[in-house]
Amino acid sequence: MTKRIFPVTGMSCAACAARVGKTLGAQQGVRQAAVNFAAATVVVEYDPDRTSPELLAQAVAGAGYGLITDLKEGAEQAEREHEAHYRALKRRAAAEQEKACLSGLLEETSAVRRRPSHWPCRCSSSECSSCTARGRPG
Repeated sequence: MTKRIFPVTGMSCAACAARVGKTLGAQQGVRQAAVNFAAATVVVEYDPDRTSPELLAQAVAGAGYGLITDLKEGAEQAEREHEAHYRALKRRAAAEQEKACLSGLLEETSAVRRRPSHWPCRCSSSECSSCTARGRPG
């Protein structure tokens, strides 16, 4: 049996980690697969005569994630994927913030339009329906 630690890419929650662990655990020759979501790694104990890191990577890719088998190239790949994921999260957060801001502005302006009739209007404009209805033309 061989025991190796592999970086995993594409996991965004504990359910992802569970799916990676279940996928690897179901492969022939794998005795145990323990995923660490926080570290984005998996410790796999496997029989090298029955499976290989490349076959494990294919199985994980089939589940929608990445298993890095070449550690030198893998570190660079993991960093690129992490940066891409971070940029995507920043874009989504900025869009949500903008949407919340615009929503707040719309609610604020519609609240002015829906001003209760007992609130005094201060414009005294001849074009204001509230002022002309109260007999206060501008």
